[in-house]
Amino acid sequence: MVPILPYILDQLKALNLKHVVHSFPSGAIMVDFWIDQSFYVIQIEGELIGISEVTEETTPFDIVPDRAFKSTDDFKMAFEKMLREVADRRIIAGRLRGS
Repeated sequence: MVPILPYILDQLKALNLKHVVHSFPSGAIMVDFWIDQSFYVIQIEGELIGISEVTEETTPFDIVPDRAFKSTDDFKMAFEKMLREVADRRIIAGRLRGS
């Protein structure tokens, strides 16, 4: 599932979201990213991809994702929905500042 990484990075860059990629000797990859004040982690390992929001109640080292996907298409749909919501909020905030 590693070929999904360029897609993830392109999506984050398109919205100018801060992100950091971590690669591990096991082959696992983690992508930390921030949306406003919220911190998220995408975990890619083997045929599984997961996404979690890290809060004060959770730990960034939790290995069990909030949502896990075996299908790249299912992950993309959920990830794109999350990012569309970010883009929509930014558009609305820009309009409110402009009025």
